Amino acid sequence: MMATMSLFRRLPRASNGFSATLSGFGRSSLCFRGNTGLAAWHLSHVRPVSTSVHEYGNFDIALTRSGLSVKIKHDAEHRRRELFPYLWLRDNCRCSSCINQDTQQRQLNTFEIPQDVHAKDVEVLHEGVDGREPGIYLTWNDNHKSFYPFPFVNQYTKYDNNMKGEQSSKVTWDSQGVDRKLNTIPFTDVMQGDSGLASLLSMIHTYGYAIVTQTPHDTPSPTQHLLERIAFIRVTHYGGFYDFIPDLAMADTAYTNLALPAHTDTTYFTDPAGLQAFHLLSHQPAPDTTTNDTSQKDSMGGETILVDGLRAADLIRETDAKAYDVLSNHRLPWHASGNEGIAITPDTLHPVIENDSATGELVRVRWNNDDRGVVPWDGGRGPEEWYAAARVWHSVISSSGSQFQLRPGEVLSMVFFRYSFSLIAYLTSYSLVFDNYRVLHGRTAFTGIRRICGGYIARDDYISRWRTLTQDPSSVRLRTIGC
Repeated sequence: MMATMSLFRRLPRASNGFSATLSGFGRSSLCFRGNTGLAAWHLSHVRPVSTSVHEYGNFDIALTRSGLSVKIKHDAEHRRRELFPYLWLRDNCRCSSCINQDTQQRQLNTFEIPQDVHAKDVEVLHEGVDGREPGIYLTWNDNHKSFYPFPFVNQYTKYDNNMKGEQSSKVTWDSQGVDRKLNTIPFTDVMQGDSGLASLLSMIHTYGYAIVTQTPHDTPSPTQHLLERIAFIRVTHYGGFYDFIPDLAMADTAYTNLALPAHTDTTYFTDPAGLQAFHLLSHQPAPDTTTNDTSQKDSMGGETILVDGLRAADLIRETDAKAYDVLSNHRLPWHASGNEGIAITPDTLHPVIENDSATGELVRVRWNNDDRGVVPWDGGRGPEEWYAAARVWHSVISSSGSQFQLRPGEVLSMVFFRYSFSLIAYLTSYSLVFDNYRVLHGRTAFTGIRRICGGYIARDDYISRWRTLTQDPSSVRLRTIGC
């Protein structure tokens, strides 16, 4: 016993922090219990006694034969684990020899780490001392040293991965849409500073769409610059930034004056567009129309329809569990086949409602009945089951309680203090940017000639911009790198 005890050393308690070092590795494990302020070494041949860390109130931290034990005495937050494997910890060392500090890429060869790697010392620093951050410091059996901040440890005691939590701020809406004071922002605010762009992206992340008022409409260039403020414009078989009239230049009903039911775009891509933007540059009577009657101009139609797919999915989950199960599990083919030389389909079949397999949260709505292929038999379910569930989905997204319409005067009555504007001025005064993973869009039929511009932005590019502008660097690091 005395020979074993000689392997261990005690550090004095720091006056401006809390520090304890545990040394040795073998059949026994050692820990230091510090919540009483009294030093007491303990040996255990079966389960370790642990070190209390006041940073989170009830952590007990210790070295064991199989990993670092982070035991929580009062599991109010339903922690998932209390043991971190040594190989996992060593692979996630963030020091300059393991990670390129300029690129944040791993330069440690994971497969050169011995399978039996283990820590021989652990130091728990409760408060910052001499420029060292609070957290857990490990010394490995090859004398390499690693540091793990408390937020990193806390994250992985609670969650299986680093992505939990970003869905929590989303707010659903119905036919009334969103209070314009919450998701409307002037064009100049977005273009002149990162704070305005951060506000725009936060609106989209929370509500699914945002209205950018006072967008210049003499040319499409300002709208293109608006999109490029967010990220790169995604190029598809329609081109990049688009600017078109209803002339069927592309074989798609969007290039007509027909009504379009609520749908999401690019369902036929493995990775559908993340953001979409529309800006109506002009809406004029057809050339053969000679009337100057403003009321006829105002009734040319073409109102925008928006549906919150997140709300629709939640409503079906609550009211028809069977339909929800089919919609989220029965996989379908989607296609873009109307243009010569184009035969686009996803690399695999996808359901209408796509959920995160770990959390159950909605990831994406994929819905355009016009672009859907033949309903297959899938997972033991027949087509008739899908049709029944799809009828429920159609009923919800088509209901008057779900469809929000941007009508003449609505935006201007709030933003421009009830000045009198014609329909043309109203329509061309704003651009609409929305989350194509969540918000379905459509339009009523229209007469005359409309000139529309807009484009797509990839989901990952949008989320990257949103994170870097709205979250503190340490949170971004935890999300993207994992520590």
